[in-house]
Amino acid sequence: MPAVATLVPYGDFDVIVAHYEQTGEWPSELTPSQIRDVGSLDYVYDFDFSVGNRLYSTELRRAFDEAKFDHIDMPDDSKIDIDTLSQWGAVREAGLEHFFFRGVHNPDILDIRTGLIALREGRVFTQAEVESLSYVAVVSCGFLRENGLELGGFVTFDYRIYSGDFEELLYVRPISLEIVGVFDGEFAPEDKPDPNDIHQYVNQINQIYVPNLVVESTIKIYQEVLPELNPGMYAAYLEGTSIEEMIFYDKVLFLLHDPIYLADFRDAAHEVLPAFWNVDDFTSTYALISSSMEMLDEIALWVVIGALIATVVIVSLVIMLVLHDRRREAGIYLALGEKKSSVVGQFLVEIMIATTIGMTLGLFAGNMLSAEISGMMIEQDMIRQLEDPGREWGAVALQSMGYRAYMTPEEMIATYEVRLEIATVVQFYALFLATALLATTISLWGIVKMKPREILSALEVYPVI
Repeated sequence: MPAVATLVPYGDFDVIVAHYEQTGEWPSELTPSQIRDVGSLDYVYDFDFSVGNRLYSTELRRAFDEAKFDHIDMPDDSKIDIDTLSQWGAVREAGLEHFFFRGVHNPDILDIRTGLIALREGRVFTQAEVESLSYVAVVSCGFLRENGLELGGFVTFDYRIYSGDFEELLYVRPISLEIVGVFDGEFAPEDKPDPNDIHQYVNQINQIYVPNLVVESTIKIYQEVLPELNPGMYAAYLEGTSIEEMIFYDKVLFLLHDPIYLADFRDAAHEVLPAFWNVDDFTSTYALISSSMEMLDEIALWVVIGALIATVVIVSLVIMLVLHDRRREAGIYLALGEKKSSVVGQFLVEIMIATTIGMTLGLFAGNMLSAEISGMMIEQDMIRQLEDPGREWGAVALQSMGYRAYMTPEEMIATYEVRLEIATVVQFYALFLATALLATTISLWGIVKMKPREILSALEVYPVI
């Protein structure tokens, strides 16, 4: 699973309301220092947090490659184009195009490091650019082509303040950015993709990465100019509110050293986080296969224990019975002058050859049979979980950032495989060859310690009729 995690508010809104009724306070938002405390945990390889805002333009166009979606039939038979994908109809009706500014605290841009996007040209930000108010940006290849821009050039957006639903333009200030890097996002549309996936892809390739301070500067502009532009609006929304209270870090991302640390990271983060904040990751998505595997593992454990005991007992008894029936043969060999060591060696070789052939056939036949049976059990259990109406779907916050689980439930089932590892085969052969050797040795010891005449005379002779 992807080794990424984010922080989300507590999911049970009733609990939050109850807390407010008791204390008169809503749960606090995360501060940069609290995010850094979580990011300093040993399980974390790197982290980032963002401030976001929307800027507009009357000249720039959002990137969209219609050819990529020509073969796709949407559920409502609608055409996939930039107009139908626009979630801000009022913006387009006003003759504007909107662009989301994604602030970053990490100059390396964690989306690149995690593989969500790839840097194609130019560079990422420097530490100095992130720590000071530097008007630099990293944009997508599609956005660059759509608007005839080039790396190293400048692009200008408008920061606009409207009253109501874009009814009256109260304020506008142009913000010019130097393009220092160009990224590309991957998207392989299916025949019938989820419309939300297409929306997120279009939003991703039109996302403008800038240092957090660039986005914060627009929030400061809002707080500075609104009292003069619209005192009533300012009083209703912002009176007594500091700039720190207006900043919301909505995209907090942690990249771990390895996905196996996700559970430990979650436990450690809960000790650092304030109340009503949780860790969100993809463990719930992979819980389908993991819970099925746990069920199968428990069943397999008892089956293996029972099978080992039964097999050891049965193999031992069969060998002993076979050698007991061949006492006459051993007595004849010894009576003819054969050495005891030669007789023992002959029987050992025969038993070991037969045991090895039987074990080999049983091992690989059992492997194929167990693969079929366990695969069917896991598939049925996963189907049962998917059909559970009370099942909770996690990682919503990560999905909104564009991250996805690497595998769907269908792919998990399709790639389920039972393999024989070298260590398993060696242990299997060592156990059963040792069992065969021990059973053969015990049986032969009771025979070869007797004299040939004692062996032959001890056998029951049936009269010939």
